[in-house]
Amino acid sequence: MKDTQENRARFGIIINGMANNFGHGKLSKDDLTMRFMALQEYELNAISQAATWLIKNRKPGIFPAIPTTKEIIDAIEGVTTSPDIRVIADQQANQVLKAMKYAPPSVEVTFEHPVTAHLMQTRWSIGSLRRTMQEADEKWFRREFVEAFILYNAPENLSCLTMSDGSPNKLAHSVKTLLPELTKTMP
Repeated sequence: MKDTQENRARFGIIINGMANNFGHGKLSKDDLTMRFMALQEYELNAISQAATWLIKNRKPGIFPAIPTTKEIIDAIEGVTTSPDIRVIADQQANQVLKAMKYAPPSVEVTFEHPVTAHLMQTRWSIGSLRRTMQEADEKWFRREFVEAFILYNAPENLSCLTMSDGSPNKLAHSVKTLLPELTKTMP
């Protein structure tokens, strides 16, 4: 970003807005100047996206209260290149829960992400979730879904999700499901 008054003003709004969200007042002019110089290689839109991501995803109680410049850089690089797999998994869990709640029962729900489609064909189904899941169960479903999504999204696991004709590979899913149980019983 260019060093202009307009960019400095917008930068100050973004950073002070983030600081305010984390319970910190306005940053000093010197602090804003240092952060501006450190983040000058990035576009304002990327900084804004990173600040929004940190507001949504940073756990409370971390010291220092306001995210450091390094955290902002890490968020920029994560937001602008490839988001954390856990974030993607959580977004996919949201799609499944929305489909479960809002899609009419007569409509067959399909998912674009191959891992989500696989999990919803082999491990869960919208129909069974509708019949059995209570609102209190959404927390465990989200946790289980995210863990399964991350496991299946590992590069070594992606090839076993589908057969050559595109149909789900139920044998690979069964082996993945049973393997942990079998290894528990081995001496």
